[in-house]
Amino acid sequence: MQRRTVRRIWTVPSLYLFILLYCILLVTLACGCSNNQKGNQKYIDEGIAQYNNQKYDLAIINFDLYLSEDNTSIDAARAYAWQGVSYEELGNFNRALQCLDNATRIKQDEPTIWRAKERVFLEMGRNEEAAFAGRKAARL
Repeated sequence: MQRRTVRRIWTVPSLYLFILLYCILLVTLACGCSNNQKGNQKYIDEGIAQYNNQKYDLAIINFDLYLSEDNTSIDAARAYAWQGVSYEELGNFNRALQCLDNATRIKQDEPTIWRAKERVFLEMGRNEEAAFAGRKAARL
């Protein structure tokens, strides 16, 4: 009888942290708790730190926490862009593209967002759109 090996994606501590952060997100959304914009900035900073530590799922949660309070400012474009590259790292290119589209709707003249879109389009095999995004980034 052959044993099947199961690859564990989550370690127990990271799973508990993910569940805790997700619960905080749900409670924040449910009660309509509101912080000022400077208070919300910590979510972007923490998300970037999680991204740099290759904890992309936790980074996405932090960006969601920020975007639940503000999804139209320049900082929101930054959060969408970081969220997009986090999804890109996880291989979820459709969701990455949605986030990057949201970022470009808010801040159309940011070349780094267009470069990220170019990478995602290339990963998806959408070469013409990748070329357009690359040309747009080069013009900016």
